[in-house]
Amino acid sequence: MNKLELFLLVTTIILAIITRVQHEVIKKHNSPENKRRIFREVALENSKGWREKRSGGKVVS
Repeated sequence: MNKLELFLLVTTIILAIITRVQHEVIKKHNSPENKRRIFREVALENSKGWREKRSGGKVVS
């Protein structure tokens, strides 16, 4: 096996490992619990914005 073949083999293995790690991270972030948490955070921020607009810029508790 010459140097070029060895380099290509090592590069392919490294890229496969990186791809696998990225897949696991994406799978974790796409979990139903995480999606619900993000939805709640966005809904809370949106409701704060609407309250500020209705109150004329004053924060209403």
